[in-house]
Amino acid sequence: MHIIFHILLSSLFLLVLSQASPIKPLELTIIFLSSILIDFDHILYYAKNNFKTFRADFKNKTPHLYIFHTLEFILLLIALSLFSEIFIFILIGCFFHISLDILIYLKKYKRKFFWLRYLSIISYFSMSH
Repeated sequence: MHIIFHILLSSLFLLVLSQASPIKPLELTIIFLSSILIDFDHILYYAKNNFKTFRADFKNKTPHLYIFHTLEFILLLIALSLFSEIFIFILIGCFFHISLDILIYLKKYKRKFFWLRYLSIISYFSMSH
C-alpha cells in the first residue's frame, strides 16, 4: 500500500480512536508514527538489494520478508509491552499497518496464500528450503 494511503487511513483510525477512548495526544502520536515508520524495513530490504526491483515490486505489490511486518516482531512488541506501556501504543500502530497490508494481499491474491510465509521469519526460512 502506498505511504499516502497508510497516512490517510492511520489518521482516520486515530480520529475514531480518539473519540472512542480516553487516549492521550502523545499516545495517539506514538500510534501514528509507528503505523508509518514500520515501513522502514522496506528501505532496509531494498538498500540491501541495491534498489534494483523497487519500482516493479511496488507496482505489483510483490511480497517480501520485511522484518518489522512479521509475527515475531509483533510478539517482541507484546513482550516489551509487559515492561513499558509505550510498546502497547507502538504495537497498536504496527498491528493496524500490518492489517492494512494483509487486506491488500487478500484483495490482490484472493485464494492464493503464498504471501503468508512472508509474515513470519520462521515460516519464511522453513519454507524456503
